[in-house]
Amino acid sequence: MIVDTLHDATISRTEFEVLPYLDRRLYEKTARDRFSSLDTHLNPNHPDFNLRLEVNAHLRDAVDSYVEHNKEYLERQDKIKVAELGASLGVISSLYVLDRLHRTGLADKVELTILDICGEPLERTKQLDFDLQGLYEKADFSIPLENIRKILQNARIVEGNVLETQQPDNSHTISLSAFSHHHLNIYDKELACKESERIATKNGGLIVGDLTFSYSDFVEWLRKHQTERNSQGQRVPYAVESFVSLKEHQDFFSNSSLVFQRQYPQHYVFAMQRGGRG
Repeated sequence: MIVDTLHDATISRTEFEVLPYLDRRLYEKTARDRFSSLDTHLNPNHPDFNLRLEVNAHLRDAVDSYVEHNKEYLERQDKIKVAELGASLGVISSLYVLDRLHRTGLADKVELTILDICGEPLERTKQLDFDLQGLYEKADFSIPLENIRKILQNARIVEGNVLETQQPDNSHTISLSAFSHHHLNIYDKELACKESERIATKNGGLIVGDLTFSYSDFVEWLRKHQTERNSQGQRVPYAVESFVSLKEHQDFFSNSSLVFQRQYPQHYVFAMQRGGRG
């Protein structure tokens, strides 16, 4: 079974090429299994933590570019509603967004919503059941720690699917999809982008980051994660993943214009403005 080849890092090139077309139910089940057993959410001691900070920090440039293009629009808003769609590893991505909004004097307007199919990590995040101080020091944020605490404790939790968020149309100023779409098949990646776009306000920001691997790089990544354990010493199961290019990902957004993009060796980030096309 292909899940076993992921777990054992023995996936063939043919299996790698088939990954984007596997059943939605397999993606969802393996994601639930992984993120329900990964009890290291926002843990500065996790082996991947510095890498998570590095890739999420690259979202700052995307946010900066969107804010620069829409400063007057954002300043006119009574509230800046930020939704992070797919927040099972906590809200590292949202914190970088908050940090950039703080630099422009906008963070005090933020109302944060965090959504994921796994509710437990969302609850832990809202309850500050993680080493926020350690995270804050490693990330080198400019926003005061107390401001972060307040926003997280007031965050709205939604246990739901990024394909159908149950959020109203045009309801969020910034819709954030950070390093989560690789946990969807090719068809659902597009649906998730459409859903993110649907809930964004006109002129709202769509901030996206995701991983992209060649076959050889992915095998090496799987080998690295064979040693991954939770706090009980149990091996953490690996979730099915698949990848698209930066251009393919952008093309899933049909009613937005590109304001920023940047490609890195194994990931990319971009920002779009809702309502910029057509």
